[in-house]
Amino acid sequence: DDSEGPWCFVAPLQNCAEELQSTYKNQAGQIMTKSSGPCTDEVDSRSQFILDGAEAMTAPLQLSAVLGLLLLTMSACGVLLYRVPSTQTVWTTPSRNQGEDNLEAEPSPMRSSPSKRQVPEELSLERRFEIAQKEAVRRIKNTTPEEQKYALFGLYKQAKEGDVRTDRPGFFNHRERAKWDAWAQHRGKSPEEAIEGYIHAVQLLEA
Repeated sequence: DDSEGPWCFVAPLQNCAEELQSTYKNQAGQIMTKSSGPCTDEVDSRSQFILDGAEAMTAPLQLSAVLGLLLLTMSACGVLLYRVPSTQTVWTTPSRNQGEDNLEAEPSPMRSSPSKRQVPEELSLERRFEIAQKEAVRRIKNTTPEEQKYALFGLYKQAKEGDVRTDRPGFFNHRERAKWDAWAQHRGKSPEEAIEGYIHAVQLLEA
């Protein structure tokens, strides 16, 4: 071999460092091209475009993966809350035949007149308000008096939005006028007072 230094076979059609190219004939008679000079920066790397594109997409793909993981976590939490809701108030009554340590649990968050011996578990006012709203939806019927419906509406609005700030509807708009009056009569009540009133009003509804 006449070549000095390292060399390698190259494609016959490539045209970088042509002066360092030579032909080589193997034992089978095939003519090959070899070169001892690298092309260095004289060759445009077609793979570089792919590498640049992959690098540019790395950050968006990572961000998408993080967002996807967060959405999956939120979905899992939603399913968990749906399948295992927060514990409601449980009224416990001492057994007649057993001692004070053996208590019979009876779930009844909306009982209107619990006995004096019943001991309620502690629930936040906000949680009791949520339970009362669900109970109101269950109890209100077409036969429920309008006065009770308006009373619940007024207490709910006072608890959620505070004092009414709009003008009283006109005389001929009876329904909206009645709702406005039911809300306005609780003017000055704190949200806590309105919530307590709402819970009590729900207890007065027929089950």
